[in-house]
Amino acid sequence: MSKEPRMTAHTQSVLRSLLGRGTDVENHASVLSNGVYGLALTRQTGLPNGTLFPILERLVQCGWVERYWEQDDAAEADGRPRRRYYRITTKGAELAPQALAATAAQADKDHRSGSSLPWPGLTGDAR
Repeated sequence: MSKEPRMTAHTQSVLRSLLGRGTDVENHASVLSNGVYGLALTRQTGLPNGTLFPILERLVQCGWVERYWEQDDAAEADGRPRRRYYRITTKGAELAPQALAATAAQADKDHRSGSSLPWPGLTGDAR
């Protein structure tokens, strides 16, 4: 298991989806217990596969997310291939909200101090 993942905007989006944020109460519980399959995560986050799946792999490697295949009979009943699901782990459920909150707080602090401006010395009043 590696260290905490880098909290890029894309990583934050994936974590919010895996935590069931932005879903109704019923779906929230389902996401936490059953996870979300890859294509659904692509749709929820708007991230292309080439961005999404490396993020998921990093989250798996640090122990925040687990992946598993759905049961054959569920896929066969729907007449489709099996789906690979991703679910937040106990460790991820504990650490991800803290990391998201810390990242948001830092972004807010940077915004208030002006340090998030793209060029040094640029003020919000560019003419």
